[in-house]
Amino acid sequence: MKENFDKEMLFSKYHQNGTDSLSDSEIIQLILSYTSVKNTADVSDILINGFGSANSVFNADINYLMRNNLDERSASLIKLVPAVSMNCILNKGQNFFIGNSDNMRCYFRGLYAGVSDERFYLISVNSHKMVKGEHLISVGSSESVTINKEKIIRHALSLNEYGFYMSHNHPIAEANPSDADYELTGMVVEIMKGYGVRIFDHVIVGMSSVVSMKELNCGIKFD
Repeated sequence: MKENFDKEMLFSKYHQNGTDSLSDSEIIQLILSYTSVKNTADVSDILINGFGSANSVFNADINYLMRNNLDERSASLIKLVPAVSMNCILNKGQNFFIGNSDNMRCYFRGLYAGVSDERFYLISVNSHKMVKGEHLISVGSSESVTINKEKIIRHALSLNEYGFYMSHNHPIAEANPSDADYELTGMVVEIMKGYGVRIFDHVIVGMSSVVSMKELNCGIKFD
């Protein structure tokens, strides 16, 4: 009974705030809750203590995983995580689905992988939230980027797409929106509504986190 409660609690936490809200042990525990492993919390703690981090667990040899209270099926499921994640990154771009929180974070992390300067993008999507195009609007320095709302609006109107995600990155800082981010986003969203153009979110990628302004419930009326 407790295992089911823990699973529901972790799933609710993940569903509301994504994997960034979970500790390394909780991530492993949530994965193991879909296997035949009993005492998932204890097993996940053993794995994290033994390997050091969730990332090290994901990248461990399957035979080593199976020496830590895991059967072959459970160990294989854990090994699928980095394989699927890498596939997400390598195959990002057109026709990549970003309509859920994890896919969205995977896509935008990949978009800025290896980038050392701040950039602002419009990402066009179709009605199924599949990426149709990556449109670079502005490039700045490692600490800032100048974003012109008129340029964003003109570009969006010229593309005649179903809708857009706004996005920029903080290569040397965390992904917390600034007052200027809120102000710009609110203005662009409201102006675009007047033209019948959908803005679904403004996604900010930082050094170690990805923030969806829509998920922050900040009062901006995204589509």
